Amino acid sequence: MLSSTEYTNRHNSVCKILHQNLALKYNLVATYHPYYKYTPQRILENDRVKLLWDHTIATDHSVNHNRPDLVLLLKEERACFIIDVAVPLDRNTVEKQYEKIRNYGPLADDMKQTWRLQKMEVVPVVISATGLVPQNLHKALKTLDLRAGLYMEMQKAVILATCAIVRRVLSGDNLT
Repeated sequence: MLSSTEYTNRHNSVCKILHQNLALKYNLVATYHPYYKYTPQRILENDRVKLLWDHTIATDHSVNHNRPDLVLLLKEERACFIIDVAVPLDRNTVEKQYEKIRNYGPLADDMKQTWRLQKMEVVPVVISATGLVPQNLHKALKTLDLRAGLYMEMQKAVILATCAIVRRVLSGDNLT
């Protein structure tokens, strides 16, 4: 049996790509690094934005899901995006998108009220374990104002990680 580390690493590869591209876009970091060498800081902030990585959000009301992968707060616009990533099997991509929106809806409602936001949106970023890209991924990248071709970098990271997992299983090196 494989340890969950391989699956988490694959998931985090996509998160790192998103985090770094958002950090570069908003001048929170100065230089680009390949995602596998990039170590995201838990909180990045300047006068325009705040970017949170795997950060628990304190809420006024009890919510089941309060630790999204990324949170992007645009201060001047009083807008916030909860970004959560999933790398499911091909057949589960559509369901995962709806699941992310459903799970983080209560957190988004609480944050909108508590942080006095004008706009609050849950942005699911879903790409299948074999690299299948749902149409909604393009919409998610557009919502975050990221370049359209970024999905290919995420796709490549997922496929390489999946190949490494399969290689490990086939070689018999799959004990935890």
